Amino acid sequence: MARYRGPRCKICRRFGEKLFLRGEKCYSDKCILQKRGEKPQTQQARMSIYALQLREKQKAKFIYGILEGQFKRYYEEAQKKANPGSALLTFLETRLDNVVYRLGFASSRMQARQLVSHGHILVNGRKINIPSYRVKVGDEITIGTESLIPKIKEEVMDKESTGVSWLILDRENLKGKVISMPSEEDLAAIPVSVKDIIEFYSR
Repeated sequence: MARYRGPRCKICRRFGEKLFLRGEKCYSDKCILQKRGEKPQTQQARMSIYALQLREKQKAKFIYGILEGQFKRYYEEAQKKANPGSALLTFLETRLDNVVYRLGFASSRMQARQLVSHGHILVNGRKINIPSYRVKVGDEITIGTESLIPKIKEEVMDKESTGVSWLILDRENLKGKVISMPSEEDLAAIPVSVKDIIEFYSR
């Protein structure tokens, strides 16, 4: 299955909630859910357990922009851990493209993936162009292309915080650092039911 290239607002309408796939547009009045003034009606009440579990898996894949094969490999690796659900979400959160997004260097995960793929991101001073690269505690993430620094710095200065406890951001020097792995509170804030995802694959 190829990566989804269609209108991303339709995905939010399908799930009846904001998944923040379009960056700044998701925070503006241009968001289709904002225009409606309420969440569109969903069919959850008439869904089977299987359909609800599939829905959560699909939602997670759309949020992180991951294809089925890679997502299933994350699940299989997570199954070897003591807490598969937390492990799965940690694998997703510590992807380099997600970290770039969390730090505010990009307005969406899709844009963050492009920054990484085009070689604009450094990890510990070394260029990394693999979006799925998994960061570790102590890693420092910086911008490697000087021409991009003014624009990104302007956007980052307007950002209040990373929104997570495991990353810190030096706005002045455009430097992010991984100070820990995501906490249970951080993982609980992710709008997916990881329990349903684990049960879906456990069938």
